[in-house]
Amino acid sequence: MAVAVSYDVDYGSRNAVLTQLGVAAGLSATALGITAGETHPNWVQQLNVINTELGLPTYSSLDMSAFQTVVGAIVTALNTPVAAPPANTSPPVVTGTGAVGDNLTCAPGTWTNLPTFTYQWLRGGATIAGATSAVYALVGADSGTNVSCRVTGTNADGNASATSNAIAVA
Repeated sequence: MAVAVSYDVDYGSRNAVLTQLGVAAGLSATALGITAGETHPNWVQQLNVINTELGLPTYSSLDMSAFQTVVGAIVTALNTPVAAPPANTSPPVVTGTGAVGDNLTCAPGTWTNLPTFTYQWLRGGATIAGATSAVYALVGADSGTNVSCRVTGTNADGNASATSNAIAVA
């Protein structure tokens, strides 16, 4: 989601802009040092907290004429995608029954950084040749083993893999 700010340089709008930018940078009002109802916060300190979070320069002092310039740099930083490979934040999940002839389905889980997915089914932790779709039909060789799915997320900046839960096959 793109961040945009519109304001006139006065105390009330400055506080709203600082809060909006801080939240967009993943910070809380507490982290910014904003107290409810406060009309004259240490706005340079609050800008520095945001800038530190984003890896931007910090300042010992600023006047109000520089506020818009610094806010513009923060908005640019917040709207610039950070190149990063995918990361799995919630593992893949296999669903289905463990009966030969039935299908198992692999949901990829949750990932950051917009990957595309590939699938590899595993029998007892070893790859199953040719089993590379999100759905796998259990065969006789799976009987008495555990079957799981390894999902690889890939984007322009790299890839990462995560393995699902295992289903015991009767």
